[in-house]
Amino acid sequence: CKKFQLLTTDKRIMRAPEAYLALNFPPAAGEGEGSGSNPWQMTLPLSFALRVSAADTRALPDDDDAAHGEPRLELAAVVSSVRDTRRGPDHLVVHVRDPDDAARWLLLNDFLVQRVPVASVAAFHDWWRLPAIAVYARPDRHALQAAVAAVTRSHPYRISTRILTAPRSALDTQPPPVTSAARNASSSSARMRNAAVPLSKAEAESLERGTFRCALDAEFVVLEDAIMEVFSDGTRHMLRPPVHVLARLSAVRANPGDLHGVPFIDDYVAISRPVFDLATQYSGIHAGDLTVGLSPYRLSTMKEVYKKLRLLVDCNCVIIGHGLKHDFRVCNI
Repeated sequence: CKKFQLLTTDKRIMRAPEAYLALNFPPAAGEGEGSGSNPWQMTLPLSFALRVSAADTRALPDDDDAAHGEPRLELAAVVSSVRDTRRGPDHLVVHVRDPDDAARWLLLNDFLVQRVPVASVAAFHDWWRLPAIAVYARPDRHALQAAVAAVTRSHPYRISTRILTAPRSALDTQPPPVTSAARNASSSSARMRNAAVPLSKAEAESLERGTFRCALDAEFVVLEDAIMEVFSDGTRHMLRPPVHVLARLSAVRANPGDLHGVPFIDDYVAISRPVFDLATQYSGIHAGDLTVGLSPYRLSTMKEVYKKLRLLVDCNCVIIGHGLKHDFRVCNI
């Protein structure tokens, strides 16, 4: 036709979903950050009945008589776009139902996982939070364990023990600090990361059998301080807790033998974001220790360190330590 034509696509639900229904919310054009407006201004229903017919598709409230006999859907997850005028572009956060308690909700924000009230999940009345995706699930859906097990058998996810027997990092392209000890290092010690001696083949086999034991300690730094609200009577209320991030992970052997008490993990995590508080008196981290190009240590990425910790947990390694509940909570394990 050699001319521009507008095309209109009309999509309709032909039948009720058997398990999940995902609703996508398109971004609103012309809404600037900090404009004080939210084009959606709504509260998502926690549940509804879906009636699908040849004429139309309608969402009916649970207390509607017409909803009787129709498939019912419950809110299972919400993806939100959060505007942040101080730290750059928008980023996504996820709210999901607690798998152990369907009445509770969890917030997943990068490495932060915490419980939140349901009111903060479904309500969109603030300018800085916009809906992106809402996922509804049928309570009578078939369990996914069989499907997940089939996928796991076909494509098993297994972290190799090589990350502990021959540890390397993507940051190793940076030249390590040249010290007198490094000049005299042997070929075996060249595989060491800081003070850690890699696991032997026999120790790796013991780890895979679930008979390996270790003692673990983690150090954290504060990326952002807590935000407090101070009232006229002097009382204080925490609006947001401080944001901690893993800075160093150390693990020593706890099995009997010649290497008992010798570390096999001693990783310093490279951090590119500004750090509010190094907490040196507790963490032992000093300025520059976590900066690529300045640190006197061999640095690792956050993902590399988390994979080592995940490997220990997946292999049912017996982990000994003090305050492990706090350490694992901050590490989201």
